Amino acid sequence: MKKTKVFFIAALAVVGLCSCGKGESTVKPVKLAKDYSTVAQLTVDGTEYSAKFTRGGADMWECEITEPETVSGMVISCSGDSARLEFMGLNYETDRGNIPESSAVTMTAAVLDKMIAQKGLTYLKNDKGEITVTGQVNGQDFAAKVKGDKVKSLEISSDISVKFT
Repeated sequence: MKKTKVFFIAALAVVGLCSCGKGESTVKPVKLAKDYSTVAQLTVDGTEYSAKFTRGGADMWECEITEPETVSGMVISCSGDSARLEFMGLNYETDRGNIPESSAVTMTAAVLDKMIAQKGLTYLKNDKGEITVTGQVNGQDFAAKVKGDKVKSLEISSDISVKFT
């Protein structure tokens, strides 16, 4: 009887230890290209936008909005301390610090920069092989889903949702 109790207790302990995991494990950092280019569908406060993001090197980004039609053709470029906005033949140059850090374009570029730098991030792989990268930019939490060397989706706070193609 004692041996049976010991056996069942040991079996329960093994089953308990096997079921404790969340199905996630840490993995090594995902390497993204330093000259990164992607098409994105952004959702900000229920409004959807399509854009192409292009990174030309450290601290150099360009975002061309392609949808909706009302802002299609708008190009936002940042390089070093300067920023440029082009739309319908008008050009506006300003200090990069004048662009709100909380804008969807700025936040998306900041997350991609942080992922390229691979600093201050947590990488988790679930039992389906999907990698989730979490971190913080400009005081906002984010979570990105990655497959291979491409970011597939991104959630920043509860305000910005981005799907990459």
